[in-house]
Amino acid sequence: MRFDTRTANVGILIVCVLTTLGVYRFVSDQRTYGATEDFAAITAYHRDALQNRMNSCRSALAGVAGLFSGSQTVERADLRRFMSEMSIRDYLPGILGLGYIEQVAREDLDAFIAEAAAHGQPNLQVHPDTGADPLFIVKYIEPQDENADAIGLDLNFEETRRRTAVTARDSGTPLMTPSLKLVQDGIGQPGFLLLMPLYWPDMETNTLDQRRAAFRGWVYMPFIGESFLSGLTSLEHHEFEFRVFESSVVAPEHLIYDSAPEGFDREAARFQQVERIAAFGRTWTIEWSSSQHYEAAQNDYFDLIILLSGLVLTSLIGFLLWTISRREQVITQQVIEKTHALKTREEENRAIIENAVVGFVTIDGDHRVIRCNEIAYKIMGKSRADVSGARIADVVPELEAVPEADEIQNVTVEDGARILGVGKRHWKTAEGADRTTFILRDITALERAHEQVAETERRWDLALRGAEIGVFDINLETGKSVVSASWRRLMQIDEAMDSDTMQEQFMARVHPDDLPAVLAADRACIKGETDRSLSLYRLKTPEGNWRWMRSDAVVVDRNVNGRAMRLVGAQTDVTEELLAQASLRNSEERFRLIFSSAPIGNAVVDVNGHFTMVNEALCHMVGYKKDEMEGGRNFVHLISREDCERIIPEVARLKASGAHSFETECQIVRKDGSKFWGMVDVGWTHDDQIDEDIYIMQIGDITEKKHVEKIKSEFVATVSHELRTPLTAIRGALGLLEASTAEYITPAAKRLLGMAQSNAERLIGLVSDILDMEQIESGRMNFNFSEEMVSEVMKDAESQMLCYADNLGVTLQFDPPEEDCTIYTDTARIAQVFDNLVSNACKFSESKGTVHVKAEVRGEDVLFSVRNRGRGVPDSFRTKIFQPFSQVDSTDTREKGGTGLGLSICKRMINHMGGEIGYESELGEETVFWFTMPRYLRDSQNDNSALVSTAANG
Repeated sequence: MRFDTRTANVGILIVCVLTTLGVYRFVSDQRTYGATEDFAAITAYHRDALQNRMNSCRSALAGVAGLFSGSQTVERADLRRFMSEMSIRDYLPGILGLGYIEQVAREDLDAFIAEAAAHGQPNLQVHPDTGADPLFIVKYIEPQDENADAIGLDLNFEETRRRTAVTARDSGTPLMTPSLKLVQDGIGQPGFLLLMPLYWPDMETNTLDQRRAAFRGWVYMPFIGESFLSGLTSLEHHEFEFRVFESSVVAPEHLIYDSAPEGFDREAARFQQVERIAAFGRTWTIEWSSSQHYEAAQNDYFDLIILLSGLVLTSLIGFLLWTISRREQVITQQVIEKTHALKTREEENRAIIENAVVGFVTIDGDHRVIRCNEIAYKIMGKSRADVSGARIADVVPELEAVPEADEIQNVTVEDGARILGVGKRHWKTAEGADRTTFILRDITALERAHEQVAETERRWDLALRGAEIGVFDINLETGKSVVSASWRRLMQIDEAMDSDTMQEQFMARVHPDDLPAVLAADRACIKGETDRSLSLYRLKTPEGNWRWMRSDAVVVDRNVNGRAMRLVGAQTDVTEELLAQASLRNSEERFRLIFSSAPIGNAVVDVNGHFTMVNEALCHMVGYKKDEMEGGRNFVHLISREDCERIIPEVARLKASGAHSFETECQIVRKDGSKFWGMVDVGWTHDDQIDEDIYIMQIGDITEKKHVEKIKSEFVATVSHELRTPLTAIRGALGLLEASTAEYITPAAKRLLGMAQSNAERLIGLVSDILDMEQIESGRMNFNFSEEMVSEVMKDAESQMLCYADNLGVTLQFDPPEEDCTIYTDTARIAQVFDNLVSNACKFSESKGTVHVKAEVRGEDVLFSVRNRGRGVPDSFRTKIFQPFSQVDSTDTREKGGTGLGLSICKRMINHMGGEIGYESELGEETVFWFTMPRYLRDSQNDNSALVSTAANG
């Protein structure tokens, strides 16, 4: 037996030694592997820092590109202001500036230099003269003092620069040149140009030809490689040294940057890492080598400690095995002592149970109560006589159904009057008899309090959810957070996620550029330097988007030493608010820029007629200074009395009808009393801030146009008058000749005579149409408005056109409205409109067709329609159909007759009479021309008359 025990002990010691050696080898391998992985993580962090700096460069260029995309013209001052506001050089080391390069055809070079001078870049000298066409000229670069040599530089002087610019233009992507010497750098360090193409935003860029046609220029960024690559992280020189090569392999001839000091032995480094990254169309290779400091930190001798510890432990196990064999004699004595101690402990436990604050009830295998402490009687509400020996189902029936579990179960007893916390354990005695012990606590008051708290929390969460506010409570001692359900929804975090990691989750998703400000605000509040921690920052969503958040936190608990213990705050999503503010600022800025820079006069007038805002063009036009105009001058001072009496009532009438703009020609009075003709456009809207209407006025000088129109009008009137008299005489002579010689002339001569009469009639119609057009355009056509019945107007049109339709073999069908009404119109002009529309419908109708003329009441208007079936109007002609001298086919003039002026005259007449005109057509099917006329409403007409009268007298 001794031999067996000794052999087993020796075997155990051998196993211990072998296990120690195995663990030593495993720990050594894991240490080496962990150091390698750690070095890879450090280099990955450094690589990401470089990628972030490159992305920042792209973002800076995108910002300048946005500046150009938002405006037709960007001046040097705009770029300088952008550089100053963005502080780009503060967070992008090595960047020499931001500039703009424009592609200029050699024939446009002088115009480009003049434009540059007008945009704040005077004395631009293009250099060197490369003879290329087009030229790629640096128009702006800021700061200009440090980059003066680059102004006017033509990138064609070096093939590398030219090729990179052309490739970026044609591909539409930002590209970087190979390393080169920058003109700003006198030392000759490796430098680079990063170019981003710009295209006009309203042009397509899907194909190469489209991109070239839409091309505007490049925004670019020159930088020095050494300054750009240094200082990426604080780990440089401390944990590693690195080199960057401008190629896909490690080649000394392509070296851009080497961080290592002289004497650094790269071959001796234990850890090496090489990666290739994409750098704006080029490939850079980065080689990292571990520093002596990093390698020394990895030599923790933990594997040797494991080996020594294992050997020591083996020795202790050997000693333990030796001692075990000597303790057998002591065990019997210890058993006796333990038995006595157990009895003592049993008595102690009994005393504890009897005096415990929780109830203990023990039942046997028949479910009868065999033991119960005093507090259990009170909890169950029973006496000792009721409980002893009774079945548990008769005492407290609810306990019978409680399952055995590790957790306390809540049980409601006696119709919900009390709630008990019940624990149930099954066990056996030393003799094997079944026993079950119930542990009871009266938790009625506690549960009621929990229910009240839960209801309060539910209502609070509903309030927070409605307000979209997330609440957080941070324990500053443990770093753990308690957050509301609304905070989880706001952060898009699953409800099941452990709250212990909330703080880490939050910090990991704050934008790296905003995190320092958030932490600084929290620190200041925790130290007591500020009352609250207020911060605005970007937060990354699970989808990868960034949302703006506002946080407001306060310290609610400090210890006796003033140290902060808890930080409680609220978080809200303000993305939409910030976007709205930014959009409003941009809109206001664009409005002010357009308003002030417009070449025509612009002004804003209040409800009393006083100028509140004017631009320089208007001041120059009328001879007043800006402060004179905005200092209380009224717009009536600029317009003659006759025009005021006409414009003010018309504006009032249009506002009452729901219109929002008015346009007219009138004479403008300058400061010196002289006058000029102006085109006045007035629009109005309601300003909610002051709860009043404001008027936006534009004035353009049309003096020259009026002079030309006068000459044209006189010429048209003279020519038309001189043509009408002889044409009338010719028509009369031809009629007399036909009547007197009808019996004697030959058929051929009669046909020629008929042609002459037809052409004479056509020329007379053309002269009449031209005179009508001239009178309408010059505003000299008189309109005599009167109240007319719709049915009477349609009868007159039918009688007028019936003979014409019969000659063409077309049937006319006139349908007046079911309920007759009146319109306010000029009978002669509306008859002329019917003549044009119905004659056109007859001419272009199918053979033996029918032309339907119908009137319908539509609210405050009457809709007239002329409907026929024929070849129709093609969609390609839709935009021209109401233009003068427009016909669908040139053969129409010969086949159907007409001047091409009828529909244009109709449109102008209908618009002047307050109506609208249009058409609907389907080729080969039905065509409908329609127009509307306002109904005669006596109250509204009286109101308008009163308005005009008041304006004229006032």
